[in-house]
Amino acid sequence: MIRTIYETPRPEAAPGEAIVTSTCAHNCGGRCVVNAHVRDGRIVRISTDPRRWT
Repeated sequence: MIRTIYETPRPEAAPGEAIVTSTCAHNCGGRCVVNAHVRDGRIVRISTDPRRWT
């Protein structure tokens, strides 16, 4: 089960894949929004969130 404190996982982007939105907690202080693409409980890809830029 995928858990996130930010928002619930979005529908599948690809078969068997969920997208979980989070933030980058690097030391720059920017707290950039990122999407973790999760398949079988593992992150398979990280992408930016275009909804935040429009």
